[in-house]
Amino acid sequence: AIAKLLEGNGDDWHFLGIQKAPQLGAWERSDHQRIDNGAWILSYLPEQNDERPFVVETSDGDLGLTDAVTTYGYVVEVRSSENTEQAEYVNLTGFEWNTKGTVRDISYVHSDGKFSGHSMMLEFYDYASLAVDLAGAYSEFSGTLICDYMYPGQTASYAVFGDGKLLFEKNHFSAKDLEEPVPFTVDVTGVKTLSIEAKQSNGDTMRLVTADIRLTPAQQAAPSGIVRLQNMDTVDRSGVDIYPNELLRDRNGVLHDGCFRMNSGTSYLYYNLNGQYTSLSLTLTAGYYTDQNDMLFQVLADDQVIWEETFNAGMPNVTKELDVTGVKVLQIRKDKTETADGHNTLYLEDDFLQ
Repeated sequence: AIAKLLEGNGDDWHFLGIQKAPQLGAWERSDHQRIDNGAWILSYLPEQNDERPFVVETSDGDLGLTDAVTTYGYVVEVRSSENTEQAEYVNLTGFEWNTKGTVRDISYVHSDGKFSGHSMMLEFYDYASLAVDLAGAYSEFSGTLICDYMYPGQTASYAVFGDGKLLFEKNHFSAKDLEEPVPFTVDVTGVKTLSIEAKQSNGDTMRLVTADIRLTPAQQAAPSGIVRLQNMDTVDRSGVDIYPNELLRDRNGVLHDGCFRMNSGTSYLYYNLNGQYTSLSLTLTAGYYTDQNDMLFQVLADDQVIWEETFNAGMPNVTKELDVTGVKVLQIRKDKTETADGHNTLYLEDDFLQ
C-alpha cells in the first residue's frame, strides 16, 4: 500500500506515520500523540471526507512524527470507506480529559524494548486521576499497568471505575509487586464515565503508566443511566465534606470512587430528586479515627425514614439499595447516640442513583 502511494505521485516528500481515525477527529502521530492544529505539517495533508477516512498502514511505533520531520519521510494512506466502517478499537486521545493531579498522554518504551504508542502517565505524590465520558458507546476497555518510578517502601492503590463501580484494582502495592506489567481487560458496556485513579500516602513522587490503552466500540450505545449523588448539587448541607471522583481506600481496605465524610456531631445532606429516580444504593464505612462508639445514621425520603442504622467503628461496611420511586426530597443525616462521645466520623460511598 505504501509503495502505491510512493509510485509516481510527483511530490518531493511524503508523510509516513500520521493518521486520522474516524473516531478521533484530529490528526495524530503513529505513537498517538495529537498534532496541534497550528502545526505546519497539517497544511500538507489531504483533506478528510466521510467517504475516505485516513489511517496509517504501518504498525511500526518508531515511525512517529519527531524533529526528524524535516527529512520529509512520511506517508499517509487513504483507505476506502468499506474497510473502515468501524475501527477495531480506539484510544483515549480524542476524548476530553477531566484530570486531577498530573496526567500526561505519552509514548512508552518498556524495559524489554517494546513500544507502546498511546499510554497515559499518572505522576503524583498524593493523588491523580483521569475521567472521560464514554456515553455508553463502548463494550471493553483494556490496558497494562506499569510502575515507572517508585521509591522503596512506597505503596499505592490503582483502580479503574465505570460510573463509580469498581472494575479493576491493584490495591496497596509496592514497586516489588509491580516488577512485571499487569495487563487488564474490563467490561464497560453501558458505562458513561470511565475513571482511572491512583493514590499513595508516602508523600514522594510516583509515576504509574497505563500502556496499550484500547477501547472497543459497542454495537449500539446504551448508557447505564447511573447518576452519582456526590456530583449533584445539595439543597442544604452541614458537617459534610464531599470528595467527588477521588480514590478512597477505606479502613477495611476497600477501594471507592469518591466519598462523603460526615464529621463528628450532627451532619446532614439534602437533595432535590424531584421524583426522577427509582433506586439509591449507598455504602457506610466508619472513619479512620472513629472511636468505638455508636452513630445513628438515617436516610429520609420526603420526611419518612427509609433506612436507619446504628453504626460503630467495629462494624464491617454496610451496603443497602433503597427504593426512592417518586421521592422529591432526600435527606441523609448522622447523629451521635445519647451515650456516644469522642470522634464519630462516618464515610458514605458507592452512591448510585438510577
